[in-house]
Amino acid sequence: MEEVLAVKDSSLRSGPPSTDADLVFANEMNIAVTTITTISCFLKTGFYDLQAARDEYRFSCGTGGMNRDLMWRFMDVQTRLFTPICPHYAQYVWREILKKEGFVINAGWPVADVSDLSLKKANKYLQDSDSCDEEAAPQANLRFEEW
Repeated sequence: MEEVLAVKDSSLRSGPPSTDADLVFANEMNIAVTTITTISCFLKTGFYDLQAARDEYRFSCGTGGMNRDLMWRFMDVQTRLFTPICPHYAQYVWREILKKEGFVINAGWPVADVSDLSLKKANKYLQDSDSCDEEAAPQANLRFEEW
C-alpha cells in the first residue's frame, strides 16, 4: 500500500475504470467481497487471490499505468476485509496509511457491485493461453507437421 501512495500521481491514470484490465480487477474485488464467509476463506480469497489479482492488474496495465481510483478502492476493500481478523493492523492502515478518520470497524463491510463470473472465466482463459508450456509446444509442432 505504501508503495502505491509513494508513487507520484502522474504514474496512475485518473478517471473512471475504462480498460479491460480495470474491469477485470474491479470484478475480482467484487467477487472477493461477496464470497468471503469464513476465516480460511478470507485467507485464500481476501488475501492471496486479491493480492494475485492486484499483481496481475499491475502487469496487465503495463506502461499505461493503473487506475488511481481502483487502487484506492483496493486498499480500502482489503483493509476492511482484514478488520475482523487483524483489527489493530487494519486500524493502523486506516488511520496512518489511508489517512481516514474514525475507526475502521465502524466503516463496515465493503460494498460490492454485482460480480461477473463470465468475465472471470474469460480472463482466466486469456491468462492460461498467454503462458507458454515448453513441453506442449514441440508436441503441437510435431502434430502439425504430421498432419
